[in-house]
Formats: sequence, C-alpha cells, structure tokens
Amino acid sequence: MNTTAHQISTHYQRLGKGPILVMLHGWGCDWQIFAPIIHLLSENFQLVIPDLPAFGQSHAPTQAWDTKDYSAWLTDFLTQVIGNKPYSLLGHSYGGKVAALYVATGQGPQPQQLLLCDASGIPTPLSLTKRVQQKILGLIPKNLKQRLPTKIRHQLLTLSGSSTDHFYSSPMQQQILRTVVSEDLRPILPQIQVPTLLLWGEVDLDTPLSHAQQFESLIPGAELATFAGVGHFPFIDQPTRFIAEVTSFCLKS
Repeated sequence: MNTTAHQISTHYQRLGKGPILVMLHGWGCDWQIFAPIIHLLSENFQLVIPDLPAFGQSHAPTQAWDTKDYSAWLTDFLTQVIGNKPYSLLGHSYGGKVAALYVATGQGPQPQQLLLCDASGIPTPLSLTKRVQQKILGLIPKNLKQRLPTKIRHQLLTLSGSSTDHFYSSPMQQQILRTVVSEDLRPILPQIQVPTLLLWGEVDLDTPLSHAQQFESLIPGAELATFAGVGHFPFIDQPTRFIAEVTSFCLKS
C-alpha cells in the first residue's frame, strides 16, 4: 500500500486482524526487519508497518530531515491511515526515537500504549571499536548489502557488533544521520504520559542498557523488560518472548 504523508510517497504494510499495532523500523532497515515476528503478531493484531521516508520503498525527502520532521511525517501518516481508531505504537532503534518524540510532543492521534525497543535518543560518543566496525561495513558495496536477505544481513551485523544504523546508506541518508545522531530526547521524555514498555537487549552495544534505565527513570510509570544475552535486535534473537511481552502489554485490561 502507498499513501502520501508530509509530501512523501510512503509505502506501508497492513497485515492481520485485531487491535492496531503500528511498528516503526530502525535506521538502515525497512518493514521486513520485523519478519521474524510478523506472522504470529498478526494473529492478534492488525499490523501497520511503514517504510520510514528515505528507506525501503518510501521516497526520500529533498533535504536532510531531523527527527522533528520525521515526527511531523508520522503525524500525517497516522492521521490518514489510523484516523481516530485506537492503536499502540512500537518503535525500534531510530523508529523508537521518532515514536518517543511524537508522543512526547503530543502531535496527531496519540497511541494507547507506547513500546520502545532499544530506542535511540540518548547520544553517545562513538568508541574506536565502533568507528572501525562502521568503516568495515562501509567497504561492502551498497548494491550487495541491499540484496542480502534480512537473516543474513542480521548475522553479518551480529558478527561485526553493529546495528543496521550504519550498514548501508545513500547520500541523503548520510546527511540525515549527521543531523539526527546528536539529538538528545532526555529533556522531553517526562512529557510522555501514555503507558510505556521498554524492551531492551542486555548486551546491546549501540543503545546500551544504561540508556534503557535512563528512559525508564524519565518516562513516568515506564516498565522495562530486558532480554539476557541479546543485543540490538530482541525481536530477532528472542521472537517468542518478544511477542509475549508485546501482546501482554498491549492487550492487558
């Protein structure tokens, strides 16, 4: 499916039946990153999964956006696709940052529940190890990276210790990343007033557990579910438990 949101042609998937769950992927991904959990989640939820602008089959903006621009896009997208229907909002990595800013600033139709999975939004200086990892990933031709199946892509990222944030990027994506990477959401996180669940890999090297603990302390009433031995992708490494946590949180009375 396609729609135009915030002047951007936006591709999205609508799958399953039940309460609506909107899912936002992270940097360098598209809707297919959620493949390990889509089938089972769609048995209990109607999933709405857009490709963020500049990724997947959604068009890129003509100038570098910041996260406020992505939040404005999400406002328009949800207004068109969800309208006044109740829904839950889940964001992974950069998608979590967009979701958190959207809810904190109260734009557009607000979710009944917010779920943040290994969300970005707390800047951390890159270590020498991370810079080397990014350099190595940058040497892989972009057209090869884009053809890799999601599972193989994830395995490569796990071996290198990196997330998809720097796996492959177009010039526009690189411009946007330079704009958003240093943004700090901590001052506005206390403004989030909807029930919030944090889902976090305990050994995440990209958005470490210490970030989850700061999110938990700053968002009123936030709950934290951690995944032992898991890095940046709990929904890939432990899909069964991830689905159980999401389902329990969203469907509890």
